[in-house]
Amino acid sequence: MKRNTRVLDPDHLIIWYYGLLYAGVFGWMIREKEPLVFLFYLISIMLLLVVWRIRESKWIVFTLILALSFLSLLVPEIRASMLMYLFYFFSGAYYVQGILTVLLFLFEPSVSIRVLALFVGSTAVLFSFWRKDHAHHWQREYQLRKRVYEQEEMENILLGEQKHLEMMSRLKERQRIAEVLHDELGHELTAAHLSLKAGLTLSTKENRKAEEALQKSLLRLEGGLTKLKEAVRQIEPVQESLLDTFHALFEDASCEVEFNLKGDISRLMPYQEQLLYSALKEGMTNILKHASPTYIRVELEVLAAVIRLKVENDGVKGEGGTSMGSGLRFMRKRLEVVHGTVSVRGEKGKFFLLLVLPLQGGENG
Repeated sequence: MKRNTRVLDPDHLIIWYYGLLYAGVFGWMIREKEPLVFLFYLISIMLLLVVWRIRESKWIVFTLILALSFLSLLVPEIRASMLMYLFYFFSGAYYVQGILTVLLFLFEPSVSIRVLALFVGSTAVLFSFWRKDHAHHWQREYQLRKRVYEQEEMENILLGEQKHLEMMSRLKERQRIAEVLHDELGHELTAAHLSLKAGLTLSTKENRKAEEALQKSLLRLEGGLTKLKEAVRQIEPVQESLLDTFHALFEDASCEVEFNLKGDISRLMPYQEQLLYSALKEGMTNILKHASPTYIRVELEVLAAVIRLKVENDGVKGEGGTSMGSGLRFMRKRLEVVHGTVSVRGEKGKFFLLLVLPLQGGENG
């Protein structure tokens, strides 16, 4: 996340301050015309650059700086160059090192250099407080933006979850209506149709009018049965097959996907197919977001009582790919409604997802 460029950054002013300080020391060095001063000036620049570029070696460099600082006790001409170290220590909140450097200026006979050291040290301390306050302000801004981003992401997930639940509810209701029409009303009409056919067969020639009435009723009942069958077919959800939706996800993957199917998927209800598709989609998204896989292995098993979906991949970096993110947490809650479960685990750079769904009866839970 980028910092707010409209807020004045103290680090920029510190760089300018360093430039002015180095220019002043350089001018003083030219006036003194001491080769040792010039050498110390170059060494000081090199050491500070090393500290800025290699953070891990700062304590080694601090030791060298302090050693050179005490060298100024023997060579007073280089003591003015210690102003740069004085500013570096205090502006970076290294107060112990800064105080040790200040002690060196107690041996400086020049009052002007003492006053300058006091000014540089005081300014550096103010810069250190400013940097600390600026870092605290930026951290609060970062946390605020992070919370806003997480809330927006959560809102998107909740909206998607709401749409999914609405679709699941429609699918289950349509499935229920189709079953009622087929199992109850369809059976009753079929029985009535058979009874009328039997009555028509037993009718005699003398009952011509009754036979005609039965014939008309039979024709109307046959027409009603035909329309009922058409209505059931229209009510049942028409969608892509589960395998087609799976293969569409596999085509979007950045690596080869191995898919194995065991069992008869025609036994699945539409809402179960939707749950399996959503779970696989979330798992694939999690894999491609947190890993750089060379393979993805998907296995779907339709057993006697349960449906089992397994997803495995390699190329997991760190813990991000093995943790249960927001999408998978919502998937777990969604599956708990139908007595299903989902679990994830990581092992030796691999990610495993296992989904178990009851084959029948779960929709009534």
